[in-house]
Amino acid sequence: MLVANAGVPNKRKRTRMGDAELSIQTSMDNFFKSSSSYMEKMANSFGYDKELSARRTMVKDELSKLDITLTEKFKLSAVIVQAEERVNDFYGTKPKERHAFVEAILAGEVYGPISWQ
Repeated sequence: MLVANAGVPNKRKRTRMGDAELSIQTSMDNFFKSSSSYMEKMANSFGYDKELSARRTMVKDELSKLDITLTEKFKLSAVIVQAEERVNDFYGTKPKERHAFVEAILAGEVYGPISWQ
């Protein structure tokens, strides 16, 4: 049996990774690890913003369940969705207490006087 390249030594030699190559590889590994962490934080942030946006949108629906005028609903919606803390306050209030809460907002007792220009 005849074997091709029999007896011919393989001229390719494996080279060792030098310090420069090792340093580049280490740097790239660190870069990808930190990028992955940063990307995960960004994704969580986008998810939170989307959730907050959905909650802000639902404020008007929740206000519709209360016995208030349409004008009061618009005013309250504008005041409540101004800040994340206000949205949290609104949803943190028990449904049975929401009417009293929105009346207090309209009276300026919660976030101060409501001024419309």
